[in-house]
Amino acid sequence: MNRPSFHSLLGLALIFSLVGFAPAPSWAGCKNSGGGGSSFNYGSEVSGSAVTICLNTSAVAPARTSTISKVTPKFVSKIAPKPVAKPIIKTPKPLTLADIRALIRAADAIKAKPIFVAKPKPVVKPKTIINTPAKTVSVLSTTPSNSSSANGSAYFSPDESSAVVSPSNNLGAGQEATFLSDPKVHYRLGSVLGKSAEVRFSPIGATWTFGDGATAAGSRASHFFGLGNYRVEVIITYAVSYRFAGQVSWVADPGLIEMPAAVLVSVTDMQEQEASPIPESAALLPYLVSANCLKNTQAPGCF
Repeated sequence: MNRPSFHSLLGLALIFSLVGFAPAPSWAGCKNSGGGGSSFNYGSEVSGSAVTICLNTSAVAPARTSTISKVTPKFVSKIAPKPVAKPIIKTPKPLTLADIRALIRAADAIKAKPIFVAKPKPVVKPKTIINTPAKTVSVLSTTPSNSSSANGSAYFSPDESSAVVSPSNNLGAGQEATFLSDPKVHYRLGSVLGKSAEVRFSPIGATWTFGDGATAAGSRASHFFGLGNYRVEVIITYAVSYRFAGQVSWVADPGLIEMPAAVLVSVTDMQEQEASPIPESAALLPYLVSANCLKNTQAPGCF
């Protein structure tokens, strides 16, 4: 493989890989973008007799750094130590020789009196008081950034179409039938992700098919039928546009919605009905006629 061809194939492979891994559009769910911005994107898509309005919202909370001041309250504690007793030591006076001789003489007759030592009184140290004043400490708090997104959609359909025929859907041969459908601009209201949406359906055309191969355009059409039964159908075509609350301009969807309606028509030969045989019960009754009914069947009183 020569070098130019290799580079070409490598470039194509890179393009296909980027296409394959391209992120979904922000109006996910609808193929037609309607616009928007960094945090609000919308679109639409017509399918069958309904239009889907899609919405994508995204929000980014930036990182925040704040200083929180904490106050340490004043603290006072008192510590009372246990009492410590100091012994009282009395030093006896030295005895003289006379005292010793007196004691010896009285040893047999008088018992020596015991020497009582007074109990020592406890000596209590003063209480220790610890006084910690109140302090204000600043703590630095950091909240990291956070992002969130949501996709939503809602479906809207126009009014059902209608078709009427006059003077009646039972016609005689050669009788003209007039058909009418009266579509009007109308609106639908809804909500997508909590945002109010308004959809406008505008009729842009009406097409009639009479069941015998003939067609006509317009909301009003006339037609002559041959003998038989026919299904006459009208298709109303609507253009679709929409907007969200707060928007002034309408966003048009490139698709169109067709809403059909039908009416049945029966065409018979009225003259054959008028020339039907007279019932036997009616033939037995006398009738007043103004002429010979065999010569003039249309004379008053004649069948």
